[in-house]
Amino acid sequence: AIIGAGQIACGYDGPNDQHILTHAHAINTNPNARLLGFYDIDAVTGIKASEKWGGKSFSSIPEMLAEKPNVVIICAPDSKHMEVLESLLDDPPKIVICEKPLTLRYESSLRILDDFIGKGVCLGVNYQRRFDPVVTELKRKFEVCELGKFLCGTAYYSKGLMHNGSHAIDLLRFIFGDVKSFSSIKKIFDFTPEDPSIYGIVRFECGDVTIIPGDERAFSIFEIDLLFEKARYKFSHSGMDLEIQKPVADDVYPGYFELFTESKIKTGFTNALSLLVDECIDYLSTGAPLRIEARNILDTQLLCESMVKSETLNLNSRE
Repeated sequence: AIIGAGQIACGYDGPNDQHILTHAHAINTNPNARLLGFYDIDAVTGIKASEKWGGKSFSSIPEMLAEKPNVVIICAPDSKHMEVLESLLDDPPKIVICEKPLTLRYESSLRILDDFIGKGVCLGVNYQRRFDPVVTELKRKFEVCELGKFLCGTAYYSKGLMHNGSHAIDLLRFIFGDVKSFSSIKKIFDFTPEDPSIYGIVRFECGDVTIIPGDERAFSIFEIDLLFEKARYKFSHSGMDLEIQKPVADDVYPGYFELFTESKIKTGFTNALSLLVDECIDYLSTGAPLRIEARNILDTQLLCESMVKSETLNLNSRE
């Protein structure tokens, strides 16, 4: 069942579209899943969603929970996440997946996570790029040293560090591990006063990544460019395209190596929500952990909040 019938829930695509860009589409294309329906605070929006995708339009969350969904996906506005999460605690499903951020404050996220753990509920935060097979393969190659030493990286984004930039931060954490420290250099207010876009440097054990904001008022951008000794990985177009470059001996200047494109591919980003549904089914069947469980992801929120506040933070010294 889905709470909130907006774009990521059901609006970005249609039932016959090639790409799977919404939770409703991902559920409906999986033979082992069934969409119970939608609850939206705007009843008309919920009805339209159920007419488009099937399932019921629920008039309240308790009515929805009475259908005993195994999985509830929260796509409500960020400011409503805590209220919705608390409303699920009396009769919780087995899995709750929430769009990021889990709540508006790290401390609140920790509290609600403890509440769900106490109820035996798996709570996840949908950083869906963790499901992209291309990202997973990059992580594997880095961990087994196929790419050589990590040299440096840049990440471009817009529309707030918490809202959009956190996807880059979490993807980098997924590949490189824990953040050691950061520097916040500049703020750009291209989204909301509470969520500026931050120009800064994020430091990992293996090296640094500079995060650079664009300006959502001009255009949207999400790109990540990673330099290794043996390759360059350049994600563009919101992470849907990947260019891989390799160093090749210069045929004019002896002793020099330059980067030349080896391949350009489409990533698996447009299939990420389908893989999320697969993992939910695996969890229900075998108890296999989700790669987006909140207990493993909340450091992303802590880091982003600290950067917005321009606080100095050493994550390894935090208890």
